[in-house]
Amino acid sequence: MDNVININGTEVEGTQVTDERIVMWDMQNAKPDTPYSGGYYFRSDLKDFVERIQSQGNKVVGIVIDDTYNLELIVQEEE
Repeated sequence: MDNVININGTEVEGTQVTDERIVMWDMQNAKPDTPYSGGYYFRSDLKDFVERIQSQGNKVVGIVIDDTYNLELIVQEEE
């Protein structure tokens, strides 16, 4: 099935990772063999911001969410 990905032993249906799509997963709280679903959408310009950061040679590898209403992008700098 091409719409199922496996994350640390957990299969997630309906999630397809491509060059155009980044999926962030909470590895600390995700449990193997547990069904998960998405479908909660929030419209923002985060996609444009991620593209701008990545065009500068950084790869976005994580997002920090806290109680400040700000999102922090974690990047892996290109060598």
